[in-house]
Amino acid sequence: VSIIRFLIDTMRDPSSAYSPAATICLCNVLYKIKPIAPRKKFNSIKEFKGEDGVLPYIDKLATGCYCKPHSYTFYTGPSVYDPEDENVKKYSEIRNFLINEVFNNEEIFSELYERFAILHTTESEEEGLSFTLNMFYIWKGIGQILRTDVVKYTKSFILDILSDSKISEITQPQLMSVCELVAGISRATKHWTSAEKQIAIDELLIPSCTSLILHKGNDSSVQEMVSII
Repeated sequence: VSIIRFLIDTMRDPSSAYSPAATICLCNVLYKIKPIAPRKKFNSIKEFKGEDGVLPYIDKLATGCYCKPHSYTFYTGPSVYDPEDENVKKYSEIRNFLINEVFNNEEIFSELYERFAILHTTESEEEGLSFTLNMFYIWKGIGQILRTDVVKYTKSFILDILSDSKISEITQPQLMSVCELVAGISRATKHWTSAEKQIAIDELLIPSCTSLILHKGNDSSVQEMVSII
């Protein structure tokens, strides 16, 4: 937990040159502690009988690109923590620390959004800003462990930034940062329950994406966001 605390503090420190490195490290931690969606093999797509609105997401996207596979591995339900999984037991303290002590308020999310926007200002003007996958993965990973709480803690400031009265004032680094945030949350919902997904769609994704596409649809930041979500 002390190492995770150090990574979070480094990410939040605007004077730290190691913030990008801390971001990469936290990405790897979040990947280790995320809940896992159950999977099962099927001989054909028709055999899949999803429940609770579960769609037949294929486990390996390359399956069937060049030939018909012998079987398909589909996700069969929302992600869960298996109490018998050694990783779940191993990282439970870290997971609880992140959920209960770090990502438990709006301030930390708005602060990291601003911090990531500042990092974009250091990019070359000639090359232009780029959609940073590590920042996207941070938001995705946080959303995977927080579920709908990530919507609760982010929707207020995201929708305020993207309101009709303020979106014209948004800078390019801020726009890129908010696009990474919205895209990350959207992808995090992939293995949520249908009810959880609907909350994210209604309360955050529809209003934020509508504003971004309506006002900034020609911007490369928004186009990259749309291609990922």
